[in-house]
Amino acid sequence: MDMFSGINFSAVFIVYLILANIGTFVMFGVDKKIKKSKSRKNKKKRINEDLMLLLCFPLSCVGGLLGMLIFHNKTTKKKFRIGLPLLVVTEGLLYSLLVWTGAIVW
Repeated sequence: MDMFSGINFSAVFIVYLILANIGTFVMFGVDKKIKKSKSRKNKKKRINEDLMLLLCFPLSCVGGLLGMLIFHNKTTKKKFRIGLPLLVVTEGLLYSLLVWTGAIVW
C-alpha cells in the first residue's frame, strides 16, 4: 500500500497556491505599513526587496502583483514594475503546462 495513495495532490497544490498568494499579498501590505510608520526605528525593519521578489517566485507572484497594485508598494521600482508581471505570465504558462500534461487535474 502506497503511503500517498489517499492524497489528492491537485487539491494540495491549489491550497498551496491560495495560501502562498495570500501570504505574499499580506507581505506587501505589511511592508507598506512599515514604510508609512512615523517611527524611524520601524522604517529600518522593512522587508528586503530581494526577499520580496524571492517569495513571489515560488508560485505566489499573483498575490505580490495584487499587493503591489492595491497598496501602491514598490510601484516605482523597475524590478517590481516589470519583474512581477513577467513572473505572472511565466507562472501562468507553467500552470497551463501542468494542466495540459495532466499533472494537475481540475
